[in-house]
Amino acid sequence: MYTRVTTGRYDSVRIEEVQALFTTAVMTATQRLPGFKSYNAALDRKGNRIVAISTWETEEQAHGFRDQLGADLIQQMQDAGLELNETQIFETIAQA
Repeated sequence: MYTRVTTGRYDSVRIEEVQALFTTAVMTATQRLPGFKSYNAALDRKGNRIVAISTWETEEQAHGFRDQLGADLIQQMQDAGLELNETQIFETIAQA
């Protein structure tokens, strides 16, 4: 199994839009993808930071996540003012 970690920043004025985007569109799209195991998104409201952590059956599925989401959803994220950093992929060695 593989863990995908993406961090980013958002405009505090758009916190509700960002939160809604992650709890609806991103979550729903993610759960439908092949190899999906789990997904968590978390906010740091004071620092305007976000982290998304997902787990996948294979390394290829973890790497292909953003492409699988589709251009429309990626555009919605950009339109909401999200600035995502480079994603990191790790082999999962323990899980509770």
